[in-house]
Amino acid sequence: MEQFSRKKTYHPYASPFDPCPPIRTKTYSTPPHLYTGYQPENLEQFSPREALKAGTLWKVFYDPYYGPREKGRVLMSKQLPKEFYTMMEELQAIDFVLVDLTLYLDTHPHDYNAIQQFNDCSQARRNLKNKFEEKFGPLQQYGNSYSNYPWNWNDPPWPCNYSNEGGE
Repeated sequence: MEQFSRKKTYHPYASPFDPCPPIRTKTYSTPPHLYTGYQPENLEQFSPREALKAGTLWKVFYDPYYGPREKGRVLMSKQLPKEFYTMMEELQAIDFVLVDLTLYLDTHPHDYNAIQQFNDCSQARRNLKNKFEEKFGPLQQYGNSYSNYPWNWNDPPWPCNYSNEGGE
């Protein structure tokens, strides 16, 4: 009996006329969400910084990618203070968590703990954003709104539902 693995293999056709040596076995990785179905509540989470680097808030959905060329980064010519990079990474990590929680809450609108986590992250982001903007200037906004229970982000009216007082 084969043991389960998200890493799959296949054997491509190798032509006898191919001038290159054939690759007899190729591998690929299937994403973890294929095996989950509907996302259950209370899954273990990464810290915000770990989530930013992992590409997901939830550990069960972590799927590392190792590219063929993971070196050779281009650096900016103007170096900013170390505090800029530290604060920016913290903001990006919180933004990432807010996006992941938004997507989760769209399908789990009654998860009180996730709504509380969203609201806490929104407040932490607002505080950090204010500190950052005092030192380095304005940023784009995310996570500036709290949610009621149940999650009400997708409740109408949407901007396209608004009408002018005079009406067109």
